[in-house]
Amino acid sequence: MKIAISVLEKGMDGMMDARFARCLYFAIVDTQKNQCEWIENQGTAALNGGSVVSAQQVISQGVEVLITGFVGPHAMKVLETANVKVYRGKGGTIEDEVTLYEEGKLEILQAAIQGSQCSFHE
Repeated sequence: MKIAISVLEKGMDGMMDARFARCLYFAIVDTQKNQCEWIENQGTAALNGGSVVSAQQVISQGVEVLITGFVGPHAMKVLETANVKVYRGKGGTIEDEVTLYEEGKLEILQAAIQGSQCSFHE
């Protein structure tokens, strides 16, 4: 299974970024191969539609699960269409977030979170 995590920096000790569309990187974890790679988030360069660009980029990596802090309505729609399950992370390291997911300790996001519902703005 492939899991994408929005992260602040490269490296296994990199912390999860609560921002989806404006995070710097995505960690793509392949749990079957026990490998991780980092890709730069292309959505950060987009003037408009950055969240959709980020969602499409994650989908293109073949992920089944996304762990992040919040996702806006446009990105959520794209992710749902591709059957990517979105979970709210706890803000830990990549390894911590994957472990929490595997233990069933992360909350699945059923709907997009509007900027007024959180302390971050997408």
